[in-house]
Amino acid sequence: MRINKISFWALVTFFTACVFFWSNMAAAERTALPNINLTTVSGQKLTNKVFYGHVSLLHVWGTWCHYCREEQPALLQLKSHGIPIYGIALKDDANSVREYLGSHGNPYVMVGMDYNGAVSNALGIFGTPETYVIDKHGMIRETYTGGVDPSEVISAVQRISKEG
Repeated sequence: MRINKISFWALVTFFTACVFFWSNMAAAERTALPNINLTTVSGQKLTNKVFYGHVSLLHVWGTWCHYCREEQPALLQLKSHGIPIYGIALKDDANSVREYLGSHGNPYVMVGMDYNGAVSNALGIFGTPETYVIDKHGMIRETYTGGVDPSEVISAVQRISKEG
């Protein structure tokens, strides 16, 4: 009988630990965007407001980034699926960004210029490219460092859209 009591309490402890771990992981998956207030290449303002009401992507990149250039076809594919993509050009020049997008295609709704890297630092950027899936409440739900797999991102956007 003593073995059954020990097994019961071990099982209760295990499940309690699992619930605690899962709830902390769920909370960690929803990180608020830092304050974004950038001027775009077209002179508009890119702020946190643009992310509310729909699931979208935030993509940090640069014209100087080799991996960003390789990722461009994947971003254009995501755009063709109707996923709104907002870009942040990290430590770049607005003329270079306009020229690049004009010759390679523009997957972005808007591209904010992060001249000094302040917003990118607040996001905790490790390198470029880095892509975030933002839910309709302006919360970061997924992070992709390096190139993205369009099918994986489409699945994540669909899942997060259904969750509300």
